[in-house]
Amino acid sequence: ANRAASQKWIVRQSRVEFSEDELRAIARASAARQQAEAKLGQNTPEAKQQREELAQRTDAELKAALGEARFADYQRASDNRFDQISAGVERYGLPEQQALAVYDLRREADAQADLIRRDESRSADERKALALAISAETERAATAILGEKAFATLRERDAGWTVQLLPPEK
Repeated sequence: ANRAASQKWIVRQSRVEFSEDELRAIARASAARQQAEAKLGQNTPEAKQQREELAQRTDAELKAALGEARFADYQRASDNRFDQISAGVERYGLPEQQALAVYDLRREADAQADLIRRDESRSADERKALALAISAETERAATAILGEKAFATLRERDAGWTVQLLPPEK
């Protein structure tokens, strides 16, 4: 119940408005996931796999209940990175569309970086070079969307989020 309540709180505190029916669907799906996760027990590889499957199933249920567009809104509302981006955009008086564009840019960069991190066919140096290129391009594109001052503030407040795209040092 705690996780479902906190999920509902997060959704309500975001910049996205949800109807009571949507909130009920979100709460039901979150509660069902929490109950199923509670039964999994320890953090074994099998339990981790089952948690990932539960997350995918919950997302599929929510997408079916909310529809594609509202599910995308739900994902943003559940992601504190969007709140940081949106607050920065609001602070500089920029349109909300710019927050959406930068958030989408960040999600795409995160997905590309994740693929690179998992690509064992490349050397560590190649993966790092590709991640640096994604980071540089992401910063360039975000700066073009927000302007230098707004992007610098965002980067500062989010501890250099483009650096997070880099593979961990071994």
